Amino acid sequence: MSLLLLATALLSAPFAYYFYKIRSNELISTDLLRSKAGTLVLLYLEDNHGNWPSSWDDLKPYYKANPRNPEKEREWQYFRSSVHINFNVDINELRAKCLSGDSNFKVVYTDLDPTGYEKKLDPNLRIYIYLRQSNNLNDLTER
Repeated sequence: MSLLLLATALLSAPFAYYFYKIRSNELISTDLLRSKAGTLVLLYLEDNHGNWPSSWDDLKPYYKANPRNPEKEREWQYFRSSVHINFNVDINELRAKCLSGDSNFKVVYTDLDPTGYEKKLDPNLRIYIYLRQSNNLNDLTER
């Protein structure tokens, strides 16, 4: 009986490791997609005087997808289907929330939000920092 358990454990180990690696790679890929989406939003905010994008069409130029290259267009479609951005954000409410010190919001997210997300890649934290800093710069230039 113990030989059977040992054989089962030995045969199961590669499958468990394979599943773990797939899941780990999926989470890493998700982190990178979410981070890239955050970067696109930040570039848009910077170029559009702090106005929030209204759709994926606003962000597409920043993705640098070439419509003549079908592979790039497929990548863009995959990217759009993998990441969620709340395009209905009221930027003034979000900015006020950030200025009050409240960083608890999710405007860029995916279906797989790992709990161990690396802070420096977190698009919501980067948007929070940007909105706080850009408002402080606006306060200085208005005086």
